[in-house]
Amino acid sequence: MSIYTFFSLLVICLLGTYLLSIQYLRYLRKERKREVRDIDCILTSILFGAPVLLVMELAFYEIRYEDGAHKYRMLISSIILTIIQITAIVLLFYFGVIKLDSGEVSGEEIENLINLLTSFIK
Repeated sequence: MSIYTFFSLLVICLLGTYLLSIQYLRYLRKERKREVRDIDCILTSILFGAPVLLVMELAFYEIRYEDGAHKYRMLISSIILTIIQITAIVLLFYFGVIKLDSGEVSGEEIENLINLLTSFIK
């Protein structure tokens, strides 16, 4: 996997967790009628989104207050998932699964990335 594909995947995962966390915050502020549970945010953050969940937990008191009622499961899971994700990224680079490219991006990699992005839209 090239570094460009990895960072594209990382940005998509971080953005998805951020958007769901914002919806959860809006639900807690009673600005949204559709229920968004904290477990939805935790499950979304499993794939490289835990740092965003940790930042949202620390930034908004509504999330901290609600998380306190649930025995801080969002805070604990985001810390554990962040440690696991950082370790996984380091190991992916160490074992050469993600390669640092110094050259140009090939057309096949761009095509694969476009296919990946369009699969999320469909």
